[in-house]
Amino acid sequence: MICARASAHCKDICRGNSTNVDTPPVAPSRPFTSPKDNFVGGISLPPNRGLHRTGADGVPLPILPYGFYQYENDFAIPLSEAYSGMSLTAPYVSTVTPDDEWFAKMDLFMDDCASINFLVHFQLIGFEHDSTNSPEIMANITAQVNRYKNHPALFAWYLADEPDGEGIPLEWLQPKYDLIKELDVNHPVSMVFCAGGAKDYLSALDMIMVDIYPIPGSPAAGVYDTLLPMSSLGKPLIFVPQSFGGGENWARSPSVQEERIMAYASLLCGVVGVQFFVRDGRNFPQATNAWGEVRRVGMEVGMLVSSVSGGEKVEVESDIEWIKGGAWVERDGSIVVLGMNLGKGTVAGDTASFTLAVPVSTDATVLGVSTMFDGDEGDVEFSVSADNVVSIVDTLRGMETRVYKLSTKDQGQDQDQDQADDDNLVYNPSFEQNVNPGVTDGFYLGAPPNSERSFFFADSRLSHSGITSMRLETQQDAGLTFAAYTIGGWGGGLDADAKYTFKIWAKGAGGGETVAFNLQPLIFVDEVTTLTVDVTEEWAEYTIEVTTGDTSVSCPYGCRGWLNYGMTSNGTVWLDDMRMSMVAA
Repeated sequence: MICARASAHCKDICRGNSTNVDTPPVAPSRPFTSPKDNFVGGISLPPNRGLHRTGADGVPLPILPYGFYQYENDFAIPLSEAYSGMSLTAPYVSTVTPDDEWFAKMDLFMDDCASINFLVHFQLIGFEHDSTNSPEIMANITAQVNRYKNHPALFAWYLADEPDGEGIPLEWLQPKYDLIKELDVNHPVSMVFCAGGAKDYLSALDMIMVDIYPIPGSPAAGVYDTLLPMSSLGKPLIFVPQSFGGGENWARSPSVQEERIMAYASLLCGVVGVQFFVRDGRNFPQATNAWGEVRRVGMEVGMLVSSVSGGEKVEVESDIEWIKGGAWVERDGSIVVLGMNLGKGTVAGDTASFTLAVPVSTDATVLGVSTMFDGDEGDVEFSVSADNVVSIVDTLRGMETRVYKLSTKDQGQDQDQDQADDDNLVYNPSFEQNVNPGVTDGFYLGAPPNSERSFFFADSRLSHSGITSMRLETQQDAGLTFAAYTIGGWGGGLDADAKYTFKIWAKGAGGGETVAFNLQPLIFVDEVTTLTVDVTEEWAEYTIEVTTGDTSVSCPYGCRGWLNYGMTSNGTVWLDDMRMSMVAA
């Protein structure tokens, strides 16, 4: 491993031996995007919200890029991690003198990443040690920025790696930053720091990356005390958690729970992205169970993006010093609360009370509190005062995290309407049930040949009703297939010789994407049993009417395989509110 943290100063701080961060008054944050704000792929930062990225339909959606560094631009690594909901990579391939071979390899890597909706934190750190800002240097920066500034995979320009520890003055970097912003107003510029050195470079960056590697010298939860004051610097933060160990100054890798607590601590500190150091083929990380936890947290983060990046922040107080909490208002009026025990109490756990005032802007009343990501979600003890202050009481073990969902009357009544509707025979029709984070319940998955660049996720950022839709992505002519859960059980199912209506709501990222819904011809006797949908950029309902034959023969164990669906073109599609009901006689 080649250490990217070369200075003694940074090695000392990255080991967690110092959390002293001298923060000046809040600095103004420069805008990320042009006034038009409709550049496809442009990164923006709305007031009091997290990062947003403009889609093909011109609408910015909240994002929280979650990924890793890698040493080479080997596409196999992003491809292997995309299935876990990761979406960000930063390959160490920066060069001051790019040649045709370098550009060709980078072109391929960028194109491949775009094909799976993976973002690239493009490194320009090869230029950081240049003190001249000569015409040749500036021309080489210009060549790279102009070549990739309109690329759909581009996330940001990564200009410098710990310049404070490397003794690189602001004067070397400011002209480079100014040039990048002149060439590209649609993407931010970032630098990484161990701690408070960022305060001396604020005029030459849009985002501050913070790399704190405490394990094993210091508690993992200490990242909270370092990140929190850095948020007062007035620039959005990206956290770089440790996922390596075993050499240099780090005797071991972080444990499963240390990886989790570091990531969740950063969310409570308001980071806009998480980029682990480092993922490198089979070499890093060696601890596969810990990296498995990184993947698991990534799926949880994917379900939290709508609130953490897109929602209004709500302050949370805890009656125990080492138990922290934060909350956000979801777009449906519910409230998501993150809680964590920093591990300074007992191993057995500490019972804490989280208190938050429901924002006046929501005009909501809390009706219930349940946990998320715990499998079978359970109710949690809570109370609401006369002035609409909510108190949640729960026990968290040391270094444990928990996510709560506060349901409110402000959500309306449609979230589970179809599931509770006896007329609808579809299981989990609005994709609200996701026992495993990011994975909608209620189907068997099929993976045809050449579908390795196809994905599906539960998506809380867009829905026709409720809070969750099912997002399908593919860059092939045909992607994954989904066989809907059985209608009826043993001896049950669809009536014989009866008419049924199948309905689905759908929208596409750019419009023109195609999804086919194939109703089983052994069950349905109509000449046409396939609903082929060419979706638009807006939600629309699509319908087909079908007739059953002798279901005592076709559905002896319930109607299994009654519906198989999937994309038949490339692109991204959202599905919601699937419905199968008998036509009234």
